[in-house]
This record gives sequence, C-alpha cells and structure tokens, in this order.
Amino acid sequence: MQPTSSNVRSLPGMLLLIAGMAILGFVRPSSARVTQMVVTKVESPTFGGAAFGSVGQYELIQGTITGEVDPSNPQNAVIADIRNAPRNLQGMVSYSSDFQILRPINLAGGNHRILFDLPNRGGATALGLFNGGSGNNKMTSGTPGNGFIMTQGYTLVEGAWDITPPQTAWANHITHDHVTQLTAGRLDVCQRTDTCPKIIELNSENEYWSKGGSLLTTYTRGNDLELEDTPNVRYYLMSSLPHAPGITAGICQQPQNPLTPAPVLRALLVDLDQWATNGTLPPDNRVPQRRDGTLV
Repeated sequence: MQPTSSNVRSLPGMLLLIAGMAILGFVRPSSARVTQMVVTKVESPTFGGAAFGSVGQYELIQGTITGEVDPSNPQNAVIADIRNAPRNLQGMVSYSSDFQILRPINLAGGNHRILFDLPNRGGATALGLFNGGSGNNKMTSGTPGNGFIMTQGYTLVEGAWDITPPQTAWANHITHDHVTQLTAGRLDVCQRTDTCPKIIELNSENEYWSKGGSLLTTYTRGNDLELEDTPNVRYYLMSSLPHAPGITAGICQQPQNPLTPAPVLRALLVDLDQWATNGTLPPDNRVPQRRDGTLV
C-alpha cells in the first residue's frame, strides 16, 4: 500500500481518517511533539468477548497523551489564541488529551488501517454511525452493533481534539468572502505541499438548505464551483436526510425523520479505502447545482 492519508467527513462533522502513514510535512523537531503517553486501562477482550469473523476478538486501550507545541512556529498559527496561551519552562505550550483505541487482539487478522474518529463535541460517533451500536466513551467500549468496523478489521482510534475554533475558509476551493474580504480555501496548505488526502464530503439536505453546506460547492455569491478542480474530493448530498435521525416527536409536533446515513456511510468508507489504497475511483460527484436548476 502506498503511503497516503484519506478521510470521510459526514454531516455531524465527524472526521474519519484512514492512513497508511501521516504526512505531516517538514517542520522543525521542536515545533510539536508528544512528551508522554500513559495507558490507564486495558480490556482484552472487550465487547464481552465477542468475535468478529476472521478478524477475531477486539481489545480496548485507553489513556492520556501529553505534548507541546511551539507558539512561535508559523505552522502553529492556525491554533486559535496560541500566542496567548501559558508557556512552560521551555517556552512551549503544553497540552493533554484523552485517547481510546479499539483494535484486533490479533493484529495480523486486521486490515492494517486506522479509522480515526474525531469526536463531535466530545462524543465518539463511529460505532453509532457505521455499526448502529452505542457510542464508546472514556468509561466503556460501548456496544459493537452490527460489527461492521470490526469485521472489516479496522483499528478505531478516538482522540479528544477540538475542532470548534472559528475558521474562515469553508470550501475546499479558494474562494473570496465578501463579508470578511478574506480569500482562502481549506486545502490551501496541502495543495502547496502536494499532501492533500482523499476526501469524501457527504451532507444532508439540512446542511444545504438550513445551514451553510452549499458553500462547499458554490461561491459566496451563489455560482457553482468547478468541482473537477479538486479531483481528490468527492461531494455527495443525501436526499431527504435530516441532520440527525429520530423516531419520536421530540420538541416538535410531528415525528422526526428516521432516515439514517449509515448504509451510505458504510459503502462510502469501502469506496474511500479502495480509492486510497489501489486508486479505484469512487462514484462521481452527486450534488445539486445552479447550472442544472437542482440547487434553488
């Protein structure tokens, strides 16, 4: 497998990373590093001893990492307010984070890929979205649901990274914001260094018509972006999909929409894996556009 990195972004903002290796670019050795890793719990096997096909049983490993970053390094300027953060004796900014790993006990039976689940406001989502199970947390591995992630052989990694600081760039393309008068794109840096990952963007109708999801595929003044200009990205809209499915009325008078993205996400994860590892292209972009009258 060629060294590469890829990710799927879905409607709750979850970032899933499949990586043969992380391409971090060339930075000074002192710019960022992990200084300590502490394992606080090992549960082997986990999931009550359940086995998942030829992959076998899984185990849970969790703990904390401590690290530091250089606030004077320009590459760290994207971290909100880093220049105002307290410094340690070495002049660095220290941080800590919880982590959890769910992996095959017999690593040879796995698929040798990491599925990195970036928590959505502190909550893990991969087991719920892909497996239909209960979410794992700092206390438990949760329930495996239909076992999709496990039978595929993925190692699932959770990290409590914060993706909530404000960002200016919205589209993967370089666009101009007529409010802030800034011009930027989310892939600016990786395009300059030729390190952009394979990306699949899947959004619901709620993201398009109730939020700002349409700005992934249109300029800020409404015209279509040329999606072919980002060949490493696929864009999909799932029709009639809510932001989050539900089966009760909740706070509304009418029942919520029960449609779930899970089957589509499972298929797209397989597509993404094949795209990143052997170059098999996923389906073409499928989003509404101004030019054909489907985006109004």
